[in-house]
Amino acid sequence: MNGVGKLIISPLTAEDIPSKAKELHAELARMLKRNVIACLIELYTNLGLHGMAASCGIPYDVLA
Repeated sequence: MNGVGKLIISPLTAEDIPSKAKELHAELARMLKRNVIACLIELYTNLGLHGMAASCGIPYDVLA
């Protein structure tokens, strides 16, 4: 509180994102895009998840 009884809250400072966290974010984004694209192809070609897993190399449990 300041001298006249007002509560003063100072803003938080932004922290830098660690480089490892940035790398992980980028890797997860690539994986997600790849899996979404594979699932869309599977859906519209009627391959099924097992067929798509076999043809693209992404494990079935990742696609499911």
